[in-house]
Amino acid sequence: MNFYTTNLYYVMKTQPKQLIYLLFIIVLFSCQKEEIALELCHNSLNPSSDDVSLDLASEVALNFSNKAKFQNQNNKLKGSSSETNFIDREIGDVLVAPSEDGSPALYIINFNPKGYVIISGTQKESPILGYSENSTFRLDSIPITIAFWIADRMDKIQVLKNIDDLFIPDNIEYEWSYQRAPDPELDPITDPEELPEGMPGGVTLEQKGPLLETTWGQWWGYNTYLDPINGELPPTGCVATAMAQVMKFHEHPSTYDWSLMPNTYGTNETALLMYDIGDAVDMTYNLNGSGADMVDAKNALVNDFGYSTSVNYINFNVNTVAIELSHNRPVIMDGYHTYYTTSSGWWIFEQTTHHYEDGHAWVCDGYKRNKYCTIYNAGKLNEYREYDYGPYYLHMNWGWSGSGMGSIDNNGWFKYDDWEINGVSTSDGTHYNFQHKKKCIIGIKP
Repeated sequence: MNFYTTNLYYVMKTQPKQLIYLLFIIVLFSCQKEEIALELCHNSLNPSSDDVSLDLASEVALNFSNKAKFQNQNNKLKGSSSETNFIDREIGDVLVAPSEDGSPALYIINFNPKGYVIISGTQKESPILGYSENSTFRLDSIPITIAFWIADRMDKIQVLKNIDDLFIPDNIEYEWSYQRAPDPELDPITDPEELPEGMPGGVTLEQKGPLLETTWGQWWGYNTYLDPINGELPPTGCVATAMAQVMKFHEHPSTYDWSLMPNTYGTNETALLMYDIGDAVDMTYNLNGSGADMVDAKNALVNDFGYSTSVNYINFNVNTVAIELSHNRPVIMDGYHTYYTTSSGWWIFEQTTHHYEDGHAWVCDGYKRNKYCTIYNAGKLNEYREYDYGPYYLHMNWGWSGSGMGSIDNNGWFKYDDWEINGVSTSDGTHYNFQHKKKCIIGIKP
């Protein structure tokens, strides 16, 4: 099972990338264009009560941008106060991805001066699908990984929209209610005795990471020592870049001078590291993408680079990933965005072959989720509290920054559960998002 990275010029010719460009409608918030924006979103539509309007998406986005979950990430990591670093954001460009009937499937809302949030176009799904506190989502620099992720989310939201009698879990309704209200951490309830039974008692954030500081890629500065193919240097491969970034985090082994490897661009020392990794995993180099087997990656970490024998290659499990990250161990993830089957033979001798194509490897280096408190019998002797957890958001470092794809603007937090939403499976073999045969390398430590 080889995982390949794709040449920039090749990627721009592929159908998924073009599809994403065609599906987006750019809505600019300005005095002159506000009426046009609303017309673009609602022209000739009879929206259902579960559809999310542009006004509602904007309301949720602004509230979310002021909540502690969005504002305080860097403050908590750096130990500074939220008052000093609070950023007052305004809505900038809005990208609307339409569903089959023309109603919005999702909104990507950029903030001024920075940051963006991805909002579901239906209240049958969680409101916040992904976000970044410090980046801007740009149509001219969408890496193929993000394009596939967006295509998959749109497809699943369409499935939800098509089911009229879909049961919506309480936690989904609570999330929408919470995102439309002020942040309890910024506007706390001062008198618990005024709370009736079963009222929200606040939300706390569980977070780890992002752990990586690197935004490495696969091309210029990283592939210096590779052999040319037809006069051009091939990419290092996504497996090598993912491994290199995790090794840089641990600064192991000591045979490399890690101080000579900057976080944002490649040097000779960085290129030497990636060359050695490629040699250790038996990388197959190609101008359109360099590939390696993830089992070889796991073995190379232990046998060639001196990492613990605890390194293991397993099926993806979000709880396992969260445990790894809580112990300061970034996880190398991989998956395929194309899956199909073929049959051969006849009658009882017929055999089905499963095909997985277009794989990618990247690093997951952070997680976060909300912990919701509900207070019962507030102010009484029998007062008690119950806690529920929101979905995990995983921080992905896609390893594309050196390819010219601009993924440094798209690394961010993404909702993890991309196979099945609210019990509705859409994995029919035609979807993207590297959702098929998703696995990960865990236990990476010196």
